[in-house]
Amino acid sequence: MQKLQLILTAAIVCAVISSCGSRMRVEDFSRVKDFHEHNFGDARSRFTLSDSVDLYIDYSTCVAEAGNSRFYQAIHPAIIDCNPVFWSIKGSAITRETDDRQKVYELLRSIREVNYADIKGAVSQITSGDRQAIIITDGEYFQRNLSGDNMNNPYLAPEFRQWLSKGGDVYIFSEPYLESNRYEKFRYYMLFTNSRKPNNIYDIVSRNLGGSYDVKLLHLTSAGGDLRFEYAGQRQPAVNQILSLNPDTYYKERSYEAQEYQIGWKDIYKYILNAYDDQGRPIEGGDHILRGIFVETGEEDSYRITAVKPVVYLLTDDFIAYEDSLRTEERILPALPALKPVNEIFDVDNETFDQTGEIVLRLHRNFDSGSAALHTDRDNLFRIDFVIDQAVDNFSGNPEISNNYQWVSIERSSAGKLNTSLYESIRQTLQDPAINPKGKVIYTVYLLTPNFK
Repeated sequence: MQKLQLILTAAIVCAVISSCGSRMRVEDFSRVKDFHEHNFGDARSRFTLSDSVDLYIDYSTCVAEAGNSRFYQAIHPAIIDCNPVFWSIKGSAITRETDDRQKVYELLRSIREVNYADIKGAVSQITSGDRQAIIITDGEYFQRNLSGDNMNNPYLAPEFRQWLSKGGDVYIFSEPYLESNRYEKFRYYMLFTNSRKPNNIYDIVSRNLGGSYDVKLLHLTSAGGDLRFEYAGQRQPAVNQILSLNPDTYYKERSYEAQEYQIGWKDIYKYILNAYDDQGRPIEGGDHILRGIFVETGEEDSYRITAVKPVVYLLTDDFIAYEDSLRTEERILPALPALKPVNEIFDVDNETFDQTGEIVLRLHRNFDSGSAALHTDRDNLFRIDFVIDQAVDNFSGNPEISNNYQWVSIERSSAGKLNTSLYESIRQTLQDPAINPKGKVIYTVYLLTPNFK
């Protein structure tokens, strides 16, 4: 059987080599979707979470006194509609109470204070599992030992790292409140989910809240910033008109798109590099290839993307081999070899990105009209990955958000001092190079052009 498999594989390879040598054109560009999913997929989407939701309630003063909170009342319907399993955190006991919607509703309206909630244990239970979860707590991790209220102990950093490194997101609403009519503190609503999961708990909560509340949102993620497309909802993206984009083969998904240009590289080189502006003046460095993709950073985002670069691969032979494998009876899809970037083809306009966050793709300043990287006897199919080249912590130096994760300690031994335990949990997580999104692909463009001739 193994020998037969080797023979079949060899036959396919021979057929592929033969066809690549004779075939110049990509036959069906619409197959790029299946080609992409087969070879690349989406790592964050592969972090699958069940539809089940857990709700953890810290039975401390912060929730016991939440009855008069407009936000606490407003978020109830969305929480109930998630059909959660209710877990109580009473001291060191973390107990599954019920999954009955009516009982969950009643429990949320009848919290009685139990001190020394094991917040860390509850969050650890969440991040070790595969379920979405919500925890409502004041973040104050009191213990009956020398640790006290863990003043500057980043006690949740390991759990945050664990969840983010798997591809998850944590959305935190911080609500200021006055505890026992004396202490200025915060009530936290932490939502553990995956932003790429359809109809996730953050989507449910955010679309059902309505109104205006005295809360701040923080979004923890290792995936980088959100994207805005200038051509959202339009059939044709912001591609330079000179390139004659084929509207019939244009295709867009959430994380990538496919474009086909109908002019060859001799003309691309001639008309893009020698382009003129509306006043008839030569455009320094040439005109854009495509634009209209914006990397947006909000106040709530954990990182600010400050630099993006294009990493370019030439995949013509690989795609043709993929097409040919689909014609064989066995349909053994070839494995993609280790990709090697091709250099000095495209570049990003750094000045524009610095000013507006817009990704503008141009020809590289060292682009050579006789570039050996381009095919002269067949199509050129590029995969252009827009990769985060630099990302900085957007939390620590952002007091509008970060101040909501520090409060004055009410512990007798440290009264009057700031408790920074939750602040440090987040800061230490975001400072970790393994969490920083540098090197991550934020968007991909498959670009098909005719041969270089």
